[in-house]
Amino acid sequence: EISPFYDPMIAKIITHGPTRAIALGRLRRALGQTQVAGTVTNLAFLEALSADGDFAAGRLDTGLIARHLPALSAPPVPAPELVALGILGLAGLEAPGAATRAATRGATRGATRGATHAATRGACLWAPLPRAIAYGLGGEEARAVIEALGPARVRVMLEGAAFDCIWRAGGWWVNGTKVAAEFAVTPGGVAVFGARTLEMRAIDPLARDSDGGGDGNVITAPMPGLVKAVFAAPGQVVAAGQRLAILEAMKMEHVLEAAREGVVAEVLVAPGAQVEAGAALIRLEAEDG
Repeated sequence: EISPFYDPMIAKIITHGPTRAIALGRLRRALGQTQVAGTVTNLAFLEALSADGDFAAGRLDTGLIARHLPALSAPPVPAPELVALGILGLAGLEAPGAATRAATRGATRGATRGATHAATRGACLWAPLPRAIAYGLGGEEARAVIEALGPARVRVMLEGAAFDCIWRAGGWWVNGTKVAAEFAVTPGGVAVFGARTLEMRAIDPLARDSDGGGDGNVITAPMPGLVKAVFAAPGQVVAAGQRLAILEAMKMEHVLEAAREGVVAEVLVAPGAQVEAGAALIRLEAEDG
């Protein structure tokens, strides 16, 4: 965990070469080979920026990011083979004779080295038993179905497409092609390390409750930071979009607005407070009905 008392930068990549094009090519390669899981990074943004035509040509100004923001911030499309392997990780299907690697400090190993996970052996009476798994990826939720078909062989169904995953020769093969990837258990789910790092989380359908309804009662901190100002008081009537607080994070000031109109029930922080991501800052009274 990186404390909000420190600069959020956790790594810096510097490349050089006899020309800008060579240095930029080395930068793109280095970014593509960087694997980080268990925390939020701007790797995808930096990869997109390094491939931008204006950036490559050195046509730089303070408005470049704003002009190209839709392309620079577009979420990358994950390879379905990597998603299939992530499903295996969420299901606890360890590769026979292998151990998952820890993605961050405090992450847990998926199994002991040399052990063969029972699920990958296809232990089931009479016929393969389909198992549904709900998962989250890139802010979206989806479902997959897995079937253990035999020793170290699992079928993953994603959006109607089948991916036969077989462990052989020390690696995973998906639909007959070896995939250069591995998954790691993280505190929130699993990470798949391949051409691009994917982080996936398991969703427990029985754990859903009313706080997932998005009623806008609570304004929370989007990231760790310092509360610079609070513009709300208990009993105050606020409008949708009204400025309620300012959070300083990542060397920028972020304005936190009311998601709906309502009455302030509680102000849970004061200016100068250091808060973690997700901390409740201001609560509105619940809407009638």
